[in-house]
Amino acid sequence: MHYEANPPRSIQIFVLFSRHTCESHILRDPGRILSIDYGEKRIGLAITDPLAITARGFQTLINKDREGLLRNLVDIINSNEIKKIVIGIPYSLDGSIGQMAERVKKFGKELSTKTDVEIEEWPEEYSSEDAKKELRKLGVDFRKDKGKVDRMAAALVLRSYLNAQPLTESL
Repeated sequence: MHYEANPPRSIQIFVLFSRHTCESHILRDPGRILSIDYGEKRIGLAITDPLAITARGFQTLINKDREGLLRNLVDIINSNEIKKIVIGIPYSLDGSIGQMAERVKKFGKELSTKTDVEIEEWPEEYSSEDAKKELRKLGVDFRKDKGKVDRMAAALVLRSYLNAQPLTESL
């Protein structure tokens, strides 16, 4: 049998990418990340896979009873072994913090008193409008279930966060 000492370049790149991706995730042990798209009526949630590579819409919670909402979120955090929470902050176009951003930050602070999981604020711009565009592209009717928009908005915030993270970490 004859073995090539140097496999084709495409195989080398695949092995290199796979190895580095796996090593970085094993070393970091990122765990699941939960994303929150806070709204005055509903709160959209998205979650990653255990390696924190992909994001998907998860649940929509009704924003009525604050204490009940926080308890429900803590249950979700614990039952899904969440390692980090990303909360979307709707900054104004000029980068300033408006009323809604203040409410979201306040909610994040309240949640931080109920869990030890790290909460990271992440800028979001037009996440609900972008979510509607994505759902339309997919042919999903969201008019009767507004929660689909909230889940998709949370997934878009989480995707933005994940895309900004390095694939690997140096030792």
